[in-house]
Amino acid sequence: MKIKNFSTLATCQERKALLEIAEAGLSAVDIKNALTSQIKLQNNVLSISEKCYELELFKHIYLCGVGKSAREGCKVLARLLGPRVSGGLVIDIESGNLGKVKVLKGTHPFPSDLNATHTAKLLKFLKAAQESDLILFVVSGGGSTLLTQPTGDFTPQQEAAAVKCLFKAGATIQQLNVFRKHISRARGGGVAKAAYPATLVCLTFSDVPGDNLEFISSGPAVLDDCPLEQAEAIIDQFKLEQCSGLDFKPFLRKTPIDKKFFNRVSNHLVISNKLALRVMQKA
Repeated sequence: MKIKNFSTLATCQERKALLEIAEAGLSAVDIKNALTSQIKLQNNVLSISEKCYELELFKHIYLCGVGKSAREGCKVLARLLGPRVSGGLVIDIESGNLGKVKVLKGTHPFPSDLNATHTAKLLKFLKAAQESDLILFVVSGGGSTLLTQPTGDFTPQQEAAAVKCLFKAGATIQQLNVFRKHISRARGGGVAKAAYPATLVCLTFSDVPGDNLEFISSGPAVLDDCPLEQAEAIIDQFKLEQCSGLDFKPFLRKTPIDKKFFNRVSNHLVISNKLALRVMQKA
């Protein structure tokens, strides 16, 4: 059970009923439970939601991901797919390789040189994939920090300074990630661009209210709808230059807008608060 002290807390029928409702919600968003209930493999056909992928049509199948739950998600996928997996690369806050899939341990909650090095390796790995390959990519909370790839001479330390200022000023996660998308080569569709022309299937675990895929881990495989001017406005609104003593605008970049990079991409919302609430309501 998810609630380890269930029996201690369930001192009456009413408390037991409430705990059972909470347990149902927690179980629904358990990574293993969520993935195995929504992803099926039958007769060499992988089905995710309403989409199906005939695995025999792909030369290689790779498992990749970024975020605090990416390793656990890829672990479940590796068990499901078995020897079909050709390799992969995951950036997480925990280490521990998954057979052919290499896991790189990064830092959180602030970006670092280590994260930038790991992200460069991930992008290189994705760029090597071919049109005949399938990449299953797990996206989870913490991905924005772990997916660090500064533009120009911008450094992870400078990004960390900006993030601290935005935290302190009370910026929303959406505002924070608009800024982060425009100072990285990996966020805001950067992963989709790197993986093109391979087939990229993203399995997303949401930690953002509203579950907008564009903001979860700064939308690594989602076409960005936020113009550069919006990031500039956030810099002005929260007085980042005054707060940090750094001028961030010269390092802003436009995110990939060529739709060809997203034609072979599908994003699936696998876990969210809404899923837990639906199951709790039923319970």
